[in-house]
Amino acid sequence: MTQPPNHGPHTPAVTWRQLAKLLASERRDVGTILAFALGVGLLSVVTPAAIEALVNTVAFGVLLWPVIVLALVTLGFLAFAASLRAMQSAVAEYVQRRVFVRTARAFVTAFLRCDADTLARNNPTDIVNRFLEVASVQKCVATLLVDGVQIATTTIVGLVVLAFYHPYLLVFAVVMVFLMAFLLLVLGTGGIRTSIAESAAKYEFAAWLEDLARCPRSLRSQSGLTFSAERAEERIEAYLMARRRHFSVVWRQVVFALAIEALASTALLGLGGWLVIQRQLNLGQLVAGELIVTLVLSAVSKIGKYVEVFYDLHAGLAKLAIVDQLDAEVDGVQIATTTIVGLVVLAFYHPYLLVFAVVMV
Repeated sequence: MTQPPNHGPHTPAVTWRQLAKLLASERRDVGTILAFALGVGLLSVVTPAAIEALVNTVAFGVLLWPVIVLALVTLGFLAFAASLRAMQSAVAEYVQRRVFVRTARAFVTAFLRCDADTLARNNPTDIVNRFLEVASVQKCVATLLVDGVQIATTTIVGLVVLAFYHPYLLVFAVVMVFLMAFLLLVLGTGGIRTSIAESAAKYEFAAWLEDLARCPRSLRSQSGLTFSAERAEERIEAYLMARRRHFSVVWRQVVFALAIEALASTALLGLGGWLVIQRQLNLGQLVAGELIVTLVLSAVSKIGKYVEVFYDLHAGLAKLAIVDQLDAEVDGVQIATTTIVGLVVLAFYHPYLLVFAVVMV
């Protein structure tokens, strides 16, 4: 049997450091994507603004040509927003490639620097398996940089624009911000930790499968088959338990996001209708406000999907962090070896230096 996989210090603090290092290495392209996302977020309010203008234009019964001009201007803005999104995807693709190249080189360097003892302590097969997490990290990074950032900017821009319509709508926007902060920061407590635990349970089962494939004959006896089945069931049950814990975090966030969507849409409809009756909003502003809120709430309802992607990113980074652990072990061995050899050589120069070396040891 092989040594169990060494999962290392897989804590949220470690994965946050890994994520910060990844973003720092890609800060230029991340900044570009953020700029594009801000542009798309600003342009996302073009359609509600155009519809507001259209409703007001039709209400006054003016000529057709302003409607045509409005439609053409809207088309131009939306085409520009689409081009920004296309460029976002292109930049994210380059980020994915560099993540793969950087991770691959780090693994190769770690293997070349490690001696046999260091590899034996860390189960080399498990280390190789961890490299496959780079595909998950690539996809998660691209999804969050393109779609996740886009949802965040669209939500922020939409709420800011909505707040300018009326002070009551400003209060509505502030409440929405607090609800989303509660959704992400409070209800998301434990999400990263449980995702890492789920990933560790998955790798435990993979390690057991490798043992079965490596020692088929020794496990074909009746006792061996029973033992193998029991160990497999233990690991499957451990994975299911870890998955249930993680999904409980994601589930409560999904339910809360859907509740926000239903309640906020209803609240704005009632509040907006009352403001129109009180003649504090016109009909065009009400329609535009409803469209903006629909856009924002559509983004909020997708948070469950993207928080799980975020948790998967941390789980993948936790597995790839083995490279740093190997480098630390190799550096520690090299420092210790260099120190001992240096003191031994120093001791041969003079008896006093021999005493000094003994004291240092």
